[in-house]
Amino acid sequence: MDDIPQIKIDTLRKRLMQWGKNNTRDFPWRKNLTPYSVLISEIMLHRTRAKQVVDKYLIFMKKYPDFKSICNAELNEIKKDLRSLGLYWRTEMLYALACFVCEKYHCELPLNKEELMKLPGIGEYISSAILCFVCNISAPILDTNTVRIISRVFGIEMNDSSRRRKKYMNIMKRIIDSVPCRDFSYAMIDFGSLICKKINPQCDNCPLQDICNYYLENVKTGDGNVSHKR
Repeated sequence: MDDIPQIKIDTLRKRLMQWGKNNTRDFPWRKNLTPYSVLISEIMLHRTRAKQVVDKYLIFMKKYPDFKSICNAELNEIKKDLRSLGLYWRTEMLYALACFVCEKYHCELPLNKEELMKLPGIGEYISSAILCFVCNISAPILDTNTVRIISRVFGIEMNDSSRRRKKYMNIMKRIIDSVPCRDFSYAMIDFGSLICKKINPQCDNCPLQDICNYYLENVKTGDGNVSHKR
């Protein structure tokens, strides 16, 4: 188990929940929380900015409202529809997944971790996203935004494989304990995108300043002011 004090975990959780009440973003996939819609949005959002996905998501969902409609379509047609997002490999994965779900699960995604992880193309992140956003089950959401926040606040080294590290997983499990997973995860993802950004983080507007290792060690100057030389 990690050695992070529980009070620091509790403070981060409380402040991000408070921040999220007025600052979480409005996206169409956050209004239509079916297993299918969440899956489609997560596939589209992989390494793609959310704003770039909105229009394509709405068009795609209208044309392919369920797994059966994907299964009945031509693969090349689906590739054409997703080409602008650069989703070449994901298109084949999505097609295989849709056909598998229709064949094995009557075109409905199973809603338990073990079964989800057996499906083509579904790993730790997407299975957790489905359980968290659809069912509001406490499932750790570790993406580039949430991992960055954990790394900076708790002073943990971050690299490309951080979201698969057990230490990050354990910390996130502690953070989402006893909190609505869906609302909190949206808040944390958006906080990482809008405030705790990879480049030029908005540290002067951050409610986590006093508990953030990154701020205290790299940003705050000796006179108590914020240094932007970072």
